[in-house]
Amino acid sequence: MKSDLLLENMTEPAFVVSDDRVVYASPSARYFLPELVPEEPVPDYLDIVKPRGEFSRGGLDYFYHRIDSAEGSMVLFWPKIQQVLTGWQVEGVIRQMRELLARMMLSGRTADGAFRRDFCQMFRLVDHMDFLYRASREDDIQFQPITMDLAGLCRRTMGEAAPLLHAAGVETQLEISCASMLISGDPELLQQMLYGLFSNGAKAVQRDGGQLYMRLRPLAGHALLTVSNVDSLGAEERMLSLVPDRNVDQPPRPEDGAGMGLAMIRHIAHLHGGAVLTERRGEQMVACVRLPTGPLNSRLQVRSPRMETGGGIPMVVVELSDVLPASVYEMEDFLE
Repeated sequence: MKSDLLLENMTEPAFVVSDDRVVYASPSARYFLPELVPEEPVPDYLDIVKPRGEFSRGGLDYFYHRIDSAEGSMVLFWPKIQQVLTGWQVEGVIRQMRELLARMMLSGRTADGAFRRDFCQMFRLVDHMDFLYRASREDDIQFQPITMDLAGLCRRTMGEAAPLLHAAGVETQLEISCASMLISGDPELLQQMLYGLFSNGAKAVQRDGGQLYMRLRPLAGHALLTVSNVDSLGAEERMLSLVPDRNVDQPPRPEDGAGMGLAMIRHIAHLHGGAVLTERRGEQMVACVRLPTGPLNSRLQVRSPRMETGGGIPMVVVELSDVLPASVYEMEDFLE
């Protein structure tokens, strides 16, 4: 009776057990764990054998402290302080940010180029965060390979990016050693990878000068794609002797942004059975992507439509928004 009165007046979550049955639970304990019913067995998920420990219920983690006596055991518990974002919280953040961006896009039709560039930078950040979050969950990235011409994709992508990069003071040079190069690839993901490489290379050009070089050539059953702000012919040969993906993740420098671009590039390359090598010496940046060549398996697979997340904005002006000037976004039909 005394323990009942004590628990009834306690503000902390606590309950008493005896012979593996719940004797009494405080109002706060019943709020967190409604399964604590007097005279009922202790719920299976409550592993309270040790004097101190942890247990989980309903997606939440709890600490507990058990005090034994002749009448039974009193267990006090409290929720753990959350130290990392949960999966559903990340999904909620991304969803809400996309909704806010959609409102900004509708209200920003009369905004100046600086606002539109900031909008694209924010959209790019959300999109990359969404990509890496989905990549952390198995089979959550829509990977839809077809037999495609990588050389043609490189020419087309550079053709879209070169005039915009020229406006940013970045001159480009494209060298492809063959008319076509068949691979099994997802054109949309590979194009996003190319824009990411251009963005990283253009940042190096803006800091250190030079040109943005892009080279594509066949190599032992693979396609070797190199993007650099230096004449990288010698660098290619040196990098081929390096161990793929030897790089250890390091905190990005302030001028490098959020540090998600290279992680996306590597993931896209890995989806295609390839690898990425990067080398940085001072402000000189060389990135090599090696992808297997050859046509797609002849067996057809059912593919679901890819969800449109770009809101009608061209991918090139989003992915290059970190290096393009505000004047590029002054185009009248930019958000029309």
